[in-house]
Amino acid sequence: PIVVETYSIGSAPKITVSAQIENNGIIQISTQTAGIVNKVNVKEGQSIQRAQTLISLSTNYQGANASSVQRQLASIQSQTAQITYLAQKDIITKQREIAEKTDANSDEIKDITQKSISDTKELVSLNDSILSTLSANLAALEANNIGGANDTLILQTTQLQSQFLSITNQTKSFLRTSELQEDENKPPMQLSNLQKDTVIKQLDLQEKTLKLNVEASGLQVKLAQINESLMFPASPFAGTIEKVHVRLGQQVAPGVPLVTISSKGKSQTAVAYVPQNIAAGISKLNPSYLVVENKKYEVIPSYISQVAVNGQLYAVIFALPQEIGTTLPDKSFIDVEIPVGYSYTSSTVPFVPL
Repeated sequence: PIVVETYSIGSAPKITVSAQIENNGIIQISTQTAGIVNKVNVKEGQSIQRAQTLISLSTNYQGANASSVQRQLASIQSQTAQITYLAQKDIITKQREIAEKTDANSDEIKDITQKSISDTKELVSLNDSILSTLSANLAALEANNIGGANDTLILQTTQLQSQFLSITNQTKSFLRTSELQEDENKPPMQLSNLQKDTVIKQLDLQEKTLKLNVEASGLQVKLAQINESLMFPASPFAGTIEKVHVRLGQQVAPGVPLVTISSKGKSQTAVAYVPQNIAAGISKLNPSYLVVENKKYEVIPSYISQVAVNGQLYAVIFALPQEIGTTLPDKSFIDVEIPVGYSYTSSTVPFVPL
């Protein structure tokens, strides 16, 4: 005899597929970094709190931890950067004030130079007038120098003329230098402005670099803390220790199971993976049946995925009834009968499952 399943025209036919059990709230903590088990902080059956340390790892058999040392070093560097930040920032502020005062001093000197130029021009004009008078007197003395009578006066006038001419040349040189220094379009004033702008920008860059160093040192501390936490695996939620998989002194590599934990509010779901045409044709009116130990439990899909989640297969998710409990092993499989299509009253368009 061959055992077959029958169905009646007028009811939705069913297909039987395998569904995988997923235990929500039961997780296995694995190592994320290589190390040696230095201390086992929990035991089977123990209730734990969220963030409680489960296992302590070390770098060597003496219990030393390189990650902790790196975290301490990063903390000291960060503290030093924060302590020196205010002092360095104050130095930058004073240097900026010096640059501003230096530029203001240049402006004051410019104003003084502008006033001096006006006085210097008057002096040059007076000296030119005196030189003109001396030139006229010298010409008159030379014209009336009969028998050398005016030789002494001519010599004195010439010497006086030479003195005034030397003073006038020096004054004109000073005047030209002053006009060069006070002109905004000339290199001296342009250099002064460029020096001020350069110093201010350099100080701004130093201040930004200083802030960046403080922030970077803080991030280095956080990174070191994260690396250190890998040596001390903790529970992500409150629950019960189901199994400790390692022993004291054992050397572990990334991915090695450490502890299995179950949460107090754990639940189970069954996930069946079916093709798109089956997922689209699952009946919304007829119930599905989970087959557990030859018993059938009526269920309704809690969700049907709208896109493929496992290759080209779609997920049909069922919440396990409370009467089944949470005794099914994680990743195990059970059968589920899923109604496909709709109930037809006519035998002319039957859907026959193979």
